[in-house]
Amino acid sequence: MKINMEVDLTVENLDYIEKVFSQYDESTEEINEIKGRAIIHMYPKSDTHNKNGSLDGFIDALFFEAHIYDVDNNRVYRTGATKDEIQIDVESRVRFFKDLSTMIIINTPIKIRYGQSMTVYSSK
Repeated sequence: MKINMEVDLTVENLDYIEKVFSQYDESTEEINEIKGRAIIHMYPKSDTHNKNGSLDGFIDALFFEAHIYDVDNNRVYRTGATKDEIQIDVESRVRFFKDLSTMIIINTPIKIRYGQSMTVYSSK
């Protein structure tokens, strides 16, 4: 089964997406701490079952690529498509962004640990 989702967007919304993303410089290094506002976009990339039918991640999840935005410094870090979970130990809000990514908004300083899962926790 293949699931495709599309949502019709107005020209204004497409312009908004371009404007938002063009404000950020991509970092070649992992972001391990964000002192201000952070936004994480999750983009589904592949099934956690591999071609041999073996399970490489959580059975109820997809592997995703995370784009982690340091809003105050206008920087973004893009993980590989090897994450299947984010553990968030700080207050956050969740929305769908206009590009259909799942967007997690965090308004408190954080630290991030990386592995197959990402852990987001307070840096206070």
